[in-house]
Amino acid sequence: MLQAYPRVKTKRLRLTFGGARLRLSVAQDQENVIELDRTKQTNGISPNWVHSMDASHMRETVRRCWGEGLRSFSLVHDSYGTHAGNAWALADILREAFIDMYSEQDVLANFKEELEEQLPEGKKLDSLPAKGDLDLGLVMQSDFFFA
Repeated sequence: MLQAYPRVKTKRLRLTFGGARLRLSVAQDQENVIELDRTKQTNGISPNWVHSMDASHMRETVRRCWGEGLRSFSLVHDSYGTHAGNAWALADILREAFIDMYSEQDVLANFKEELEEQLPEGKKLDSLPAKGDLDLGLVMQSDFFFA
């Protein structure tokens, strides 16, 4: 996942158009901007990471479905669809891909490690919380695992 929200300088304009007074904010041209918007970076990192995990899961689900001969999909963010005759196969593959994705690696520890590699020398993030006893295999029995 790449997240880069640059700090953008804006200029406020007041103008009249068709007899109406308007106020506009226009982004100023900034070549080679390297300064990031700290607030947007902070607010975006958690949802963007979760969205990237959802997208990775979707990609893996479609890859596995394709391997099983399923070719028709209706996919929007974290909503999966296919022809009625393929729905049960999609449901099983979706769950299996999820279990494999989150049991074969510690995605949160990997993410933390990637972030720490970008921190200044000597800086570390807080420790991750202790893992519980969630049995990922139980998603195979979930009636409402995904939409």
